[in-house]
Amino acid sequence: MSDVNINNVGKTFENKEDQTSYTVFDQINLQVKSGEFVSLLGPSGCGKSTLLNIIAGLDQATAGSVLVGERKVTSPGVDRGVVFQEAALMPWMTVLENVMFGIKKRYK
Repeated sequence: MSDVNINNVGKTFENKEDQTSYTVFDQINLQVKSGEFVSLLGPSGCGKSTLLNIIAGLDQATAGSVLVGERKVTSPGVDRGVVFQEAALMPWMTVLENVMFGIKKRYK
């Protein structure tokens, strides 16, 4: 396990149609040491899932950086896992095939 360091992370979404932007959060700083358990709490729409997606490498921060250990997060990696809020199963696969999907992709 590695420490997770969130350094001045911000996320802004741009609406290209009307040239407006929406800042979800700005200058988030957090250090989570290896083995610690942390919960993110807040009302719907405050950016909890967005921050987790940035940590997972599924989304990019507009500002700042996320480090896992000494490595900057720029994409998903095997050192991080995600449990999605909604079902993310392939309905045409069995339960075992769904569980094995990521492992098979990793070792092909």
